[in-house]
Parts: sequence; structure tokens; C-alpha cells
Amino acid sequence: MPWICAYTSARVNEITKLRRQDIRKKGDIWYFRITPEAGTVKSGEFRNAPIHPHLVEQGFLEFVGSRGPQEMFYNSRARPVKDDPHPPFKKIAERLAAWVRRLGVTDEDVSPSHGWRHRYKTEGREFDANPLVLDAIQGHAAASEGTKYGEFSLTVMMREMLKMPRYEVEKR
Repeated sequence: MPWICAYTSARVNEITKLRRQDIRKKGDIWYFRITPEAGTVKSGEFRNAPIHPHLVEQGFLEFVGSRGPQEMFYNSRARPVKDDPHPPFKKIAERLAAWVRRLGVTDEDVSPSHGWRHRYKTEGREFDANPLVLDAIQGHAAASEGTKYGEFSLTVMMREMLKMPRYEVEKR
């Protein structure tokens, strides 16, 4: 899940609610369909975000194929979610945040979940990615009336995504 957040800058709860049917392919590009059908999305509208090739190389699509038809990161049938004030997708996000803190990110000004979103914008600026495309990938509202018009194709989003460096971790 952290790699998905790193490469898409999606909100953690948008990722924890992903279902197998939200992973799609158009042409040669695999993508996430982040949709209110799976659970709350801040804008209330679906959006597409390309799946970075590094995620594919790490076996993400195999993981998706191994999951059942419902949520990929928890079993919603294990207990009802409808009226639960603390549903499983939130618990997963909390566990992820606790894991990040245990790794040593203890600065209270750094949000374990939103940190990826900030880093995505910073990296995008550093590597000259189109800020309007980054907004579309992140699900940010258009900054002006004029930028509300039109859409970005998956090809354009992938091109901008690939401008940023891959996340590499040394094996211990």
C-alpha cells in the first residue's frame, strides 16, 4: 500500500477501499479507477490514475489477481461496515500510519498518510511535471474555471508520472 500511495499520491483511504474491479487496463496502460462506488472519494467523482510500471514489476497485478472480488486490503464481509464508526478501511489506514511512525518518521508535522501527497507535488515540480496533470492524478479540484474544461488521457498522465524517479529500497 505505501508504494501505491507513493506512485499515485492517492489518499490512503482511497487505496484501502480499492476493489479488484477498480484495477483496469486501457491499451497498454494499467490504471486505478478511484470511485465513490468503492467508498467515499473527496470530490464525489471517479478518477483514473495510471499504475506505475514499478508497481507492475513488483507483482502488484499478481496480487490483484489473488484477491477476491471485494476489497483488496480487507474483508468487508468479516463484519458489517455500514454503521461502523470505525470501519476496516480506516483501521488499515491507522495501522499504516503506525507502521510509518515505527520506521522513524516521528515528526508530528509530517502526516504518515498525506506525506506521500506532498512528496508527489514536490517531486513533480522538481522534474517539471505538468502541475495540471498532477492535480488530475491526485484528484485535486481545478484552480480556475478555465482549467475545469477537458480531461487528461491515461497516456498523458503516465508520461508525467514517469518524469519522476522510481522509489528504490536497499535490501537488507
